This record gives sequence, structure tokens and C-alpha cells, in this order.
Amino acid sequence: MEGCIHTLFQIRAGKCLVEGDLVQPDLRKGTLALVRTEDQLLRVQWSLRDSLEPEEAFYVFEDAYLVRIDECTDGHVYALRFTENDQELLYWMQETSIGIIKGFVDMVNHTIGYRQDNRECTMMDLE
Repeated sequence: MEGCIHTLFQIRAGKCLVEGDLVQPDLRKGTLALVRTEDQLLRVQWSLRDSLEPEEAFYVFEDAYLVRIDECTDGHVYALRFTENDQELLYWMQETSIGIIKGFVDMVNHTIGYRQDNRECTMMDLE
């Protein structure tokens, strides 16, 4: 068992399974959380709601951020992206309140230290 881990923020969320170009929801009930580890590092982790152990855990630094996937029109799918590589993890929010989802995403991005100008491609680059 790990040392002291402090949960900063959490939200009800499921994982998305990616197979080629197809994205399918993992229908299990889960929790997506930002935690601070004993050594003061930040980690995003996903676990089943009835489990104490995370199924996925990723250390995050200023290059990580959560962003909504606008192409998903039948749910609230968000990607955990990393600007230093092309890694992308997809989660579907199981909260019904848009305000709760937006608040969670904003708090996570702010706490990680992500700033819009950290991204390789900003809206100004597209103009």
C-alpha cells in the first residue's frame, strides 16, 4: 500500500476504450481523481467506485490538461492530453451537472499548472 495520498478533486467518470478509430465507453461506474502523493507529486487516477486501489494512475505535470471532446455529441467525453507526447486518455463524465463537470476540469487544469499558452497549438495558430 502506498503512503499518504490526498484526494484534491474527484468526479464520477467512466473510462473510454479505444480500438482503432472506434471509441466505446467502459460501462463500469468509476471515479476520476486528482491526488497529491506523499512526495508532493500530482497524479490523475481512475478507479472503480467501490475500490480503494486505482486501476489507472498517471503522474501529471504542467504539460497535462483535460479538454472536452466536442466531436462526442451524445455525452460528455474528456481527454487527458499531454503536450510533451501524443498520449491521450479518454473519460466520459457520469455527472449530470455541466457546472460540476466544468468546475472539476477547471480546478484540475489550474492545480496542475496548465495554461492555455502551454499548448503547442492555440486558437491564434489556427487563424
